[in-house]
Amino acid sequence: MRGVKRRTVLLVGVALALAACDRSTQGGPTTQTGGATTEAGSSTVEPDARTVAVYSAVVRQLVLEDHTFGDAESPFERVFIDVRIDHGAGNPDAAPRSGTALSAEEQAAILRELDDLPTVKLVEDPDSVIVGKDRCAHVKGNGVLVTLGPISGGSERVTVPNDIFFACLGGQWLTYVLEQADGDWRVSGTTGVIGIS
Repeated sequence: MRGVKRRTVLLVGVALALAACDRSTQGGPTTQTGGATTEAGSSTVEPDARTVAVYSAVVRQLVLEDHTFGDAESPFERVFIDVRIDHGAGNPDAAPRSGTALSAEEQAAILRELDDLPTVKLVEDPDSVIVGKDRCAHVKGNGVLVTLGPISGGSERVTVPNDIFFACLGGQWLTYVLEQADGDWRVSGTTGVIGIS
């Protein structure tokens, strides 16, 4: 019986290898992207839906509601999002500790989710959007720079530290609590330290 199982496994392995060889000769060259093999010119890598939904909800809340200008409309004409997740985000006393960047697929999906906001751009170098450093450093184009921390929690409730900077001493550090309801993630409050300058 063991001999039959071994032969079956061996035959399945040979069949898979032959199928892979056949596919690579028919569909043109393949490339390795993000751990998934894809045919050149196409992508099978899907963005993480939870990551996209949670971070989009955080940015939307920061830009439209918690922009530090009270009941006034959001003053921001541009939104710049740091693509690197910062483990020091949300804490005004913590030094920046950049971690893994959002994948290209996640970045594209977040841009689609936020297409109703003022111009949104994801940036690899946050310093590149800050001007006037010799007097009053500020984000160019009446913009705001959003820094996102890691998502912690489960499938129904998470926390996300974050901060914003827009001009001179204009900044905010906090950690949002988000809850899922009817398939959507929404900010339900904050937890821990809140800093506003």
